[in-house]
Amino acid sequence: MSLKSYVYALSLVAILPFASVSAASDAGACTDTTEKKQLCEFEDGVSAYHVGEGLFVTSDSQGDVKIGVTKFIRDANDEVDGRNNIDAMAAHEESYPAFEICQSMGNGWYLPAAREIRSAFMNVPRRTEELTDKRFLTSTFIQDGFGTQSVTALDTRSRHFFPVLNSDGLIVNDMDYQVACVRNIN
Repeated sequence: MSLKSYVYALSLVAILPFASVSAASDAGACTDTTEKKQLCEFEDGVSAYHVGEGLFVTSDSQGDVKIGVTKFIRDANDEVDGRNNIDAMAAHEESYPAFEICQSMGNGWYLPAAREIRSAFMNVPRRTEELTDKRFLTSTFIQDGFGTQSVTALDTRSRHFFPVLNSDGLIVNDMDYQVACVRNIN
């Protein structure tokens, strides 16, 4: 390499940090839906993991919340796609903080349905401490064959769901739960 080429290369290095920020953010943009477990960043600054089929889950919990509702939310019963539960939760008379956190993120973020969040956690890298060994709320409200009504939560340690209710069938508000939001770009 000649001295002139070396000096030119050094001058590029001086200006590249500004250019490389743009290139780095483009490389990590959440547009690639071919690779699972890929950490990326959306244009609004939210970091997320691609967990399959265009679904992204936030890379960390969006907060600790109480459930907030004490009454069953009818029609928020889709276990597969949380987007189908949005209208029922928005129309409910009580506040559901987990839902509100995801809605406040804008740009298509929503509180995932039960199977949606389980699928997401099956595809998040195992060492993601921000998302493991916690209990996450879902947008799915269920009613069993005995008429017991509850919201479902996912225990990420066991990767199993559990109903959140008390002996009267009303929802228990004495524990803190985590909130993970999802976004589907398909």
